[in-house]
Amino acid sequence: MKHLPEARVVILAFVFAVAAALPFITTSVVSREFYFFDVTLTSTNASTTQVFWDLGRGFNEYDSSRQPLRIEPKPVVYRYMVPMGTIQALRLDPADGPGTFTLAQARIVDYRGRVVRTFGPDDFIAFKQIARLERIGDTLRVETTPDASDPILLLRLTAPLHLPSDARIWFHFGAPIAVPVFFLGLFLGTPAVAGWLHRRLVAAGGWLAARPLGAITLVACATVAVQSHPVIFFGRSFATPLNGSLMLYGEMPTLPGLTQRQYTATMSSDTGALLFQHLYYPMVQQEALFRHGELPLWNRYSLCGEPLLGQGQSMFGDPFNFLTILADGAAGAWDVRFVLAHWLLAAGLGFTVWRLTRHLGSALLVTVGGGFIAFFTFRLVHPANFSVCYAPWILWAWTGLVQADTPRRELRWLGALFAANWLVLTSGTVKEAYMLIACLNLAGLAWLGLLPDARGRRARLLGLAAATGGIFVLVAAPFWMSFLMALRHSFTGYDNPGQADPLALTQLLGFFDDIFYRQNPADERVIAPALNFLFMLGVLWWCARPQLWRDDRAGRAVLLAALLPFALAFGIVPSAVILKIPYLRSIMHVGNTFSCALLILVAVLAGCGFRDALSRLADRRWWAVFGRVVALAGGLAVAYFLSIRGRSVSPFFQGYVPALALAVLALPLGVRWAARTHRPGLLYVALLLGGPLLLWRHSQYNHTVFEQYAFVPGARCDLRAPSPAIAFIHEDQNEPGRVVGWEHNLFPSYNTALHLEGLYGVDALRNRYYQELAKAFDLQRVWEWDGINKEADAPLLRPTHDLMNVTYYLASHRGPPRVIAGLRLLVQRDFDVYESPLAWPRAFFTDRLAVYPNVKGFAEQVRTGDGHPFAAIQIGEANAPVLSTDLTGRTVRPATGYRLTANTTTFVVDAPGPGLAVLTESFYRNDFQVTVDGRPTPYFRVNHAFKGVAIPGAGQHEITFAYWPEHFTLALVLGGTGLLLLAAGAHVLWHGGWIPGSLRPSAP
Repeated sequence: MKHLPEARVVILAFVFAVAAALPFITTSVVSREFYFFDVTLTSTNASTTQVFWDLGRGFNEYDSSRQPLRIEPKPVVYRYMVPMGTIQALRLDPADGPGTFTLAQARIVDYRGRVVRTFGPDDFIAFKQIARLERIGDTLRVETTPDASDPILLLRLTAPLHLPSDARIWFHFGAPIAVPVFFLGLFLGTPAVAGWLHRRLVAAGGWLAARPLGAITLVACATVAVQSHPVIFFGRSFATPLNGSLMLYGEMPTLPGLTQRQYTATMSSDTGALLFQHLYYPMVQQEALFRHGELPLWNRYSLCGEPLLGQGQSMFGDPFNFLTILADGAAGAWDVRFVLAHWLLAAGLGFTVWRLTRHLGSALLVTVGGGFIAFFTFRLVHPANFSVCYAPWILWAWTGLVQADTPRRELRWLGALFAANWLVLTSGTVKEAYMLIACLNLAGLAWLGLLPDARGRRARLLGLAAATGGIFVLVAAPFWMSFLMALRHSFTGYDNPGQADPLALTQLLGFFDDIFYRQNPADERVIAPALNFLFMLGVLWWCARPQLWRDDRAGRAVLLAALLPFALAFGIVPSAVILKIPYLRSIMHVGNTFSCALLILVAVLAGCGFRDALSRLADRRWWAVFGRVVALAGGLAVAYFLSIRGRSVSPFFQGYVPALALAVLALPLGVRWAARTHRPGLLYVALLLGGPLLLWRHSQYNHTVFEQYAFVPGARCDLRAPSPAIAFIHEDQNEPGRVVGWEHNLFPSYNTALHLEGLYGVDALRNRYYQELAKAFDLQRVWEWDGINKEADAPLLRPTHDLMNVTYYLASHRGPPRVIAGLRLLVQRDFDVYESPLAWPRAFFTDRLAVYPNVKGFAEQVRTGDGHPFAAIQIGEANAPVLSTDLTGRTVRPATGYRLTANTTTFVVDAPGPGLAVLTESFYRNDFQVTVDGRPTPYFRVNHAFKGVAIPGAGQHEITFAYWPEHFTLALVLGGTGLLLLAAGAHVLWHGGWIPGSLRPSAP
């Protein structure tokens, strides 16, 4: 018997086997393998027949089953698969066209052939496109209307129809999962196998224990390799349109060469932030840096021109962004960046906990847990991944600074603190990045405040940190100042927030697994970031040990720092207060934003809890603390379930949550038993079976039956796959002109990848005047980028498009050429390419200048005008020349000699006399340096959203508009000053001598 697994191994293996099977068992209700709707049919026409059922969400295509309908000499039994559950209504669509049918012997049967419910001829009710119902004995004869395309018969149900599951069905779905897990547990717990594993792992553990940083590095690599294995090994991608975006073509497949027609399930995660916007920024940056030798300040491809660096989201300055810049935004480079970011999160948390606790086991647990957090389920491909993943390194730098015992070591850690904050600042978000910087540096200050103040050491470190922070603000001035200047000039969707959106405190359990948040919306979409239940165990242990509140300074500092983001994320600070605080009020999604900072702090606090729990495994009082942990978890669960009382939850939730509960109980017990009995088999069973039960849903997969709850990335593809129509435009275009697509074609911002300027974009900060112009002309696609330009609306849209220099149009290719009002067909390739013969030139000279009172007045001038270019100025605009306002007989001459770079537009006008030059690119006040024949000249706003400059007299004049944001020179001076101060401070610290031993910090 000594060679067989002991009883506790069997118990653990059984518990984990049941837990693993539970989600499969409870979701079996959606299976359509066990109940069927049978009906005997004949038809006069071949067609398709379909049965629909309503499970409480109405009739829809997903909740249906179809069969091909054939013309047969004898009646044929047709069988339709139906799911388990409570069916509120049933409907039969006998065909998808006109015809005559007979129906008989309609019934629902189960997989054993037992009849559950029968339907007679009188139970069929004509609902739509049914001309006649005639009963002939037990048969119903049905005639549709002659024009029928979707005839419908409803089936009479006097009460909802319940189709239950049973033990056999549960076994059918659960056994294939539970049996392998159970026997794997027995195998791992067998003394011979456990002993063999133990000998090898102890040897490896000794090597790793002597190299803790190497151990954390390797475990982080292994963790990320598992979590992101579809991307690393199987050609999947974060940056693919299959993750939820259109690009070139207005339907799937959306790129040339792409064959897959279905998006991957994204749980309504915001994948668009990357796929609609950030994906294209490195392409603009590469063009600026390497083609034009300029700083990437301006994006001419979006919304008739927009600030790029000033968006605060361009990622310029992030060293890892140069991977995507050098690769010109290729999907593979983005994948490398995401994988690196995931590693930085896991390793950063592990390194931080190691420095705080000097306990390798707890650091490794946090490293593994950090690779599988529910944040990756909430933000599948969002740029906030980079902000959050870089953030732990701020805490890591603070741990080193507080423990540094020489000026040179202080210098190294101050440098690390500077670099970590720089990474987060330039990571590609504003809300998340800035709040992470504030909250995590607050944690460092809190720890510094709790440090014993031996001979002024606290004041010294505080002074050094404050000086570094001040230098950081100076060096980063070009970034934050350009953002603030752009924000001042711009319209955003957060300008007038009606409310702040915190999370419900009663649903705090959702912070440890977002499946609890997801029971609020009916479609279980993701709504907020979360950690995982592994971290919950560590946090609750720390909270359940009152002694730690007194003795663990590092944990107490992290807890104190977590109070602010916790209060903001979970509504303890009232929304009315938040809405009165500048900048904070514009965040709006405070629950989401401050949860990001809370994730990092709570993960580190969990590491402190793990350190105590693992170091006390042999203590008999361990059970008492674990009991308090269970009680705290139970309290969170009670509060949660009371908050959702009366709501229905999904079948997956019904199985997944008990599985989590079993794993939360069994995994610590297995570790405790192993420590008390020195039986390694219990440890391996607990960790290798229990750990995945807590973490599996936050991994990626090549395929899973739970696609609504775990991410399957789409296949990697060429984001710039060649298009014959686009190649034609590039060959045909000899002057600047913009391109738009009809319907969903040429999705906003994808034009950037093609180096085609457009009217649309998804930038967060956008020109106020351009937004007003779009509203006045009803350019819906400007503010709703998933809107469409209908070909039928060409008579309304074309005059506006002409004004905005739209020269080419992309229409879906159809066989015979079709007429689009006012446009001329150029070529038919993968698109039908049209042009407008009346498109206004990008720049032109005119000698008349009309006036208008407001944007509606200007729109009316365009609509009622003669279709030719003109200039008009809003009453009160400064710097405009005094010219005749009578447009009759005006002179208009298009510009020539265009030279376009990343930040400049240069052109030549041939003026017969005084007048003005109009450039149809977005106007930003004080943000452009304009020269006429090399002389600086003031510019003004013309045609409501565009730029104009006065022409003094006749002759050829070369005009240059160069984007240089207001106060950007000052920002560069401040940045340069900061760099000088940084170098001087580093020199002083490097040559500052040693700190006396009495100033060295005590162990954490």
